[in-house]
Amino acid sequence: MRKEPYPMRVINLCRHKNAGWEGVIYLDGSGEVMVTDGAGIWTLMPQRLRSLEFVETVDVR
Repeated sequence: MRKEPYPMRVINLCRHKNAGWEGVIYLDGSGEVMVTDGAGIWTLMPQRLRSLEFVETVDVR
């Protein structure tokens, strides 16, 4: 059975300060703030937030 996509509510765009990956901070379907780099998805905990910087654009390819 195929899952239907839900609208992603984008909060901000980011870049990891050390690793350099770019990502999207968003609100998931259950209202939790998450971050994704397109390969992984993580809960946005305070420790992770400190490792990110907000940016104007990202390459989401």
